[in-house]
Amino acid sequence: MSVILCDADGVVLDRRTADTDLESHLDRVLLRPGFSYAERHVGTNGIGSALEGGGPAQVFGHEHYVEHLEDLACAGIPIRHPGTGRVLGVIDLTCWRRNSGTMMAAAVASIGRRIEEAVLVHTGRASTCCCRTTSWPAGGPGAPCSPSAPIC
Repeated sequence: MSVILCDADGVVLDRRTADTDLESHLDRVLLRPGFSYAERHVGTNGIGSALEGGGPAQVFGHEHYVEHLEDLACAGIPIRHPGTGRVLGVIDLTCWRRNSGTMMAAAVASIGRRIEEAVLVHTGRASTCCCRTTSWPAGGPGAPCSPSAPIC
């Protein structure tokens, strides 16, 4: 399994992989830091599809647009700023297709939420929306919260 962090343009910022064979394959397909996996460059994939769709994406084997990704499975989800809702990047899990499972989507969603929570803590609770990252005040992302609203 590989955990891949990308910016809002789909450029890989960091990749962590324990499987050396998978790491070599990801290097060969240029799924490594400095390369973009936006759909306009690579077609359907977990990173680009999450960015294009604005939500979670899973892509297995032959669902990938390019053939050299057909042995892989991936699940990606956008990371949003908890105060503004702006997409900051994407977190993606990629593994060999034969090792994929139904929990990939749940795992990447959980990792994405944890990153958003960390962004909330890092930016300061007072400077962002005081509502949970999964719900917004009536005015939408970035709208002021009422003084009686609970802080996350």
